[in-house]
Amino acid sequence: MRRVEFTIEKVPEDPRLDKAIPLHHPEVSRGQARRLIENGSVYVNGKRCHQNAREVRTGDVVHLLISDAPKPKNPERAAGSITAGHIIFENADLVVVNKPAGLPTHATIDTSRHHLVEALQEFLGARGGVPPSQVYLGVHHRLDRDTSGVILFTKRKEANAAIAQAFQGREVEKDYLAVCLGEPRRKEFTVKTYMDTDRRNKRRMAVVARGGKHAETQVEHLQTVWKNNRKISLVKASPVTGRMHQIRVHLAHEGLPLLGDKTYGVEFPGVERVMLHAWRLRVGGQEFIAPFPDDFRSIDFTPPV
Repeated sequence: MRRVEFTIEKVPEDPRLDKAIPLHHPEVSRGQARRLIENGSVYVNGKRCHQNAREVRTGDVVHLLISDAPKPKNPERAAGSITAGHIIFENADLVVVNKPAGLPTHATIDTSRHHLVEALQEFLGARGGVPPSQVYLGVHHRLDRDTSGVILFTKRKEANAAIAQAFQGREVEKDYLAVCLGEPRRKEFTVKTYMDTDRRNKRRMAVVARGGKHAETQVEHLQTVWKNNRKISLVKASPVTGRMHQIRVHLAHEGLPLLGDKTYGVEFPGVERVMLHAWRLRVGGQEFIAPFPDDFRSIDFTPPV
């Protein structure tokens, strides 16, 4: 069992404990923070806390108890391996990866499931001749399991502050490519709604008329083709805010459901995953682009310029 201690120096806009933990200790994702809190492994000012939404203040002292127990072997690990071909950019501070679809970004409730952080640690460790456990990766954002594309990690703790500040200050620009059923009526448009947890299903997000949080996505229509006698469109979606499942919800709200999205979109012959790709990321004056996915090409779309 490893003990981690830190003092709250920056309070998130939403001052929840489960958001403050990854802000101050980036190697712990928000999902991991929630599980630690729920398991009684988090203490605030010396008192155990079980509430994810507990409000934190500047100066609060937080202790985490993190298990170092080895994870069981996963027979599907080979399918989620990372190679040099997945590396988009790397220097002493950062590594930017083209995440494969089907691979979670970080650890999930099922600790036997392979994930991107683990796969990247294994690749960098093998390349550098050190155990994966000695490879540091700071997690600053995530992609859903079925979403492919560009994702950035820090390689040194000293690099965390600048990257965290960029994400917190909304100085990061993200462009996604999405394959939707139907054709947009306009070349460019902006979706502005309020979003909250779906009251009928806590695992879903929904557009709401009252309450919720502001959500905004800029959309550009790129291409439309005919497949199985139906119009299928490629759009660029650029989230201004960062709500969970925002792009998927907003496109469905506009009558443009994503192919392969069983939660908000539609199933389609030959499509085996949510057709969403994190295409471009701009941060700190640098731009990183993930290659156009093969399954997007198979629908006869061409890479945007």
